Amino acid sequence: MPSKLHGIIATEGPTLLLGHAKGTVACRLAAHDAAITIGSRWPETCGHTIRPISADRVRLKAMGTSARRAFEANSSAPSGLGAWAELVTAHPGSGVSIPAAEAIVR
Repeated sequence: MPSKLHGIIATEGPTLLLGHAKGTVACRLAAHDAAITIGSRWPETCGHTIRPISADRVRLKAMGTSARRAFEANSSAPSGLGAWAELVTAHPGSGVSIPAAEAIVR
């Protein structure tokens, strides 16, 4: 997940993603109604998408709150370290040693 997105989620801000609607981040946030994604043709659709939602303060707040709840429910140090440990373990020739991460995960 992009680091800038962590800051937006931490402050419960609504998210507008410019990119592929079927990308990992877009799908994760869409599953919780926590973001709006504008696809690759965004110059034509950006204004039509932003104007109506910018006036809906209740929905914007709900999007931010949903993103924060989803992040807190699905993200933790042990789960993040576990994913990292799996990645490194899957590539044993990388030369990276992660005993501390493995100890935390277990």
